[in-house]
Amino acid sequence: MLEMLVNNKALANQTCPNDSAAMPLKEVTFTGGTVGATSIYTPSATYAPANAFHEGSVNGWYSGRNANGNGDLALPWYNFPTAFVPGLVSFRPGQNLCSQTGWCGPTKYQYIGTNDDVCNEFSAWRVLCEDLSGNGFEKRISSKYCLVQDHTRESFKCLGVTVLDSSYTGYSCVSMNGIAMR
Repeated sequence: MLEMLVNNKALANQTCPNDSAAMPLKEVTFTGGTVGATSIYTPSATYAPANAFHEGSVNGWYSGRNANGNGDLALPWYNFPTAFVPGLVSFRPGQNLCSQTGWCGPTKYQYIGTNDDVCNEFSAWRVLCEDLSGNGFEKRISSKYCLVQDHTRESFKCLGVTVLDSSYTGYSCVSMNGIAMR
């Protein structure tokens, strides 16, 4: 089961890389909330948005079309039952469908949060951190991560990853697997 980490006072004296003060973290599971996405590869459950949040999913989530299977938006999110202060997001590319360099994973993305009553693509999202490097995944099992800086740390109920670009060269498509939030 995929786990998430949130504030924990017991870890308050640890330090983190890249000049951000340490944020204490505590494990929490991805349960009791709802998964959504602006884009799916197919209406089939094989590449559904929920697969992005399962650590051991062989398929992962694949975008490239809208919620009905056409279009090109890419934003998976998880709406939690209660708000918490996020500190980090990490993920891998999908593990099954794409064999291109970078495995169709995100090359540019933003980790975002909202407290709107309705969590969807039209919510007022706040950017918590981002990677605009354009770098692809070096290996299928590699992970990317984004650390939330002190000045953007606050509680959010709904969190997501908006994909700005991917390594897939055919059309607008991205694959993600094993999203973890800490």
